[in-house]
Amino acid sequence: MAFVHLHNHSDFSILDGASRVPDMVSKAVEFGMPALALTDHGYLFGIPDFDLACRKYNEALKDFGQWCHDVECFEKGWDLEEPPTDDPNAGEHDRVHAQWASDVQIWNQTHNIEAVKANKPSPLIKPIFGCEAYFILDDCIEKGTKQVRYHLILLAKNETGYVNLMKMMSEAGSKDMFYYKPRTTLEMLKRYHEGIICTSACVSGIIPRMLFEGRPEEAERWAKIYQDIFGDDFYLEIQDHGLSDPSWGGYTDRTLAERIVKMGHDLGIKVVATNDNHYLTKEDASVQDIASCIGSGARVDDENRKRMTGSEFYLKSEQEMRQIFSWCPEAI
Repeated sequence: MAFVHLHNHSDFSILDGASRVPDMVSKAVEFGMPALALTDHGYLFGIPDFDLACRKYNEALKDFGQWCHDVECFEKGWDLEEPPTDDPNAGEHDRVHAQWASDVQIWNQTHNIEAVKANKPSPLIKPIFGCEAYFILDDCIEKGTKQVRYHLILLAKNETGYVNLMKMMSEAGSKDMFYYKPRTTLEMLKRYHEGIICTSACVSGIIPRMLFEGRPEEAERWAKIYQDIFGDDFYLEIQDHGLSDPSWGGYTDRTLAERIVKMGHDLGIKVVATNDNHYLTKEDASVQDIASCIGSGARVDDENRKRMTGSEFYLKSEQEMRQIFSWCPEAI
């Protein structure tokens, strides 16, 4: 199965992400990835641009063009001729001819235009609409209450999920819920969970945070809570950017990932590997750093500023991801 990036921030993660949406899609297509998720912080503002960028590639496919032609001919009662055989690209000709033959067969069997429309060719790249939500505990809803915002990845797996994701993020940004950031609660997750895939997110998720605080039982309790809400659509997320931090309770990226994998095995929860992508290439790390400084009001020469350490938060190839997680191939 091909690898797909499920944790990606664009420049719609304002002053945090440094990748333009069309560039992200182009890079995923270049890598031959069949899909890509967009998971900006707290909002869905980038989704229209993301959808259009993917459509640009998908609608340029010649078999897509043949399908559009076939549908139009059947709808208008025109004669449908076999596509020409002089295409210099044999692979493209084969796909176009296969599409034509399939459309004709369906029409001859059913004479139902909706059946032909349902025969739409597979996209070159599928957009996965998502968000990295700011999750808070229900007893922290009151504005002014001391609170910790935990990260949580939410991905729409179908139209119902996308509608629920829009409802949830709209409510998170409402007057009653917004406090510095749009906020999501456990009650909202329960109310809008249908059609949504959930992953435990990065080191800012509640499960890693409980592990950092030396509270593994609490980490497992939250994994079970998410599992109860989302069922088989909840995944424990692991990352490895080669980092460690004094606030991580002795963990490194690698040892945290290993602990989460063990938790998954113990609880029967699937594990998925991601990269916390904030910029397109390794060389773009400095661009993201500057954007972050603008957002926080810090100076680039301030060694104590909040920053993303290293330069591994870029959109890696499948080969790079498989090499990083060679010790846990089931997560790729």
